[in-house]
Amino acid sequence: MATAAIGVASVGLMSSIVGGVGSITPESSDAFLFAVAGVAPAAVGIALLGVVRVGGLVSSRATVILMVAAAVAGLSGGLAAWAVRVSFDLSDDGLPTAAVDLVAMVSAACGVLVLAAILATLGTVLLRGATLPGWVATTVGVIAALIAAPVVGVVAAVVHPLTAVASLALIGCAVEMRRRMPVAPAHA
Repeated sequence: MATAAIGVASVGLMSSIVGGVGSITPESSDAFLFAVAGVAPAAVGIALLGVVRVGGLVSSRATVILMVAAAVAGLSGGLAAWAVRVSFDLSDDGLPTAAVDLVAMVSAACGVLVLAAILATLGTVLLRGATLPGWVATTVGVIAALIAAPVVGVVAAVVHPLTAVASLALIGCAVEMRRRMPVAPAHA
């Protein structure tokens, strides 16, 4: 899992760099914007969950479910960013934007709600590990996730250098975890 986290964090780093450079270029493709606002945050989330799994905080089944949720949250953010860009273009041309604005709103809401579920799950697990009673850990985890999810979602989609730095940090964590893993003896 540590090797997979390294690979996915590398995808997040490359998406953040390439998408960030491409999205600030005039007349650039919407693919760059989707890469930086959708693919990069999704990859960072998946890599983070890989590191969390290697650390033993969540089970294998929960990790897979949370990784799928991270992909949905990231890609929803990318779709919302694209829809906002299209809405601005339509508005500049004097065309109606209601349908595209609805896509942006629904995509952003989906991404934030899924991110809140991920953060609530991880927060609850961490707080239960701190010997808090189950209901307290769940309540605090959910409330904190509902407060943090919109902020984390916007920062992940908008602050491209931070996504790149998070990718680098996750690569470092996964490399260190892999280095410390026991190696099976070679059979002759």
